[in-house]
Amino acid sequence: MSHRRFRDTDGGTWDVWEVHPSRIERRSGMPTPPKGVDRRDHTHPDIREHLSPELSNGWLAFEGPNERRRLSPIPPDWTAFDESRLNALRLDAKPVSVPR
Repeated sequence: MSHRRFRDTDGGTWDVWEVHPSRIERRSGMPTPPKGVDRRDHTHPDIREHLSPELSNGWLAFEGPNERRRLSPIPPDWTAFDESRLNALRLDAKPVSVPR
C-alpha cells in the first residue's frame, strides 16, 4: 500500500494512502460472505456492491489533525506529487465523518 505524509499550507500534517475495495475489513460493516466462502477471499462479489460507483475502484484517503477526506478516482503517479499538488488533491477530496 502506498503512503505519503505532507504538510498543508497552514503547516498541518496529513497522511494520504490508497484504499482498494478488495481490502476492506469485515468490521467496516460489510456483510459476512456466504457459508463456504473464505472471508479472506477478496474476489467475493458482494464487497463492491456496498460502495458507491465512484468508490468501487478505490480512493485516496487523507487523514489530518481533525479531518478525513476521500478522493476518487486515484490519480496516476500520485506518490510522485510534491506537497503543493498533494494539498490540491486534499482540497478536492470530499470530507468524511471522523468516528468519535
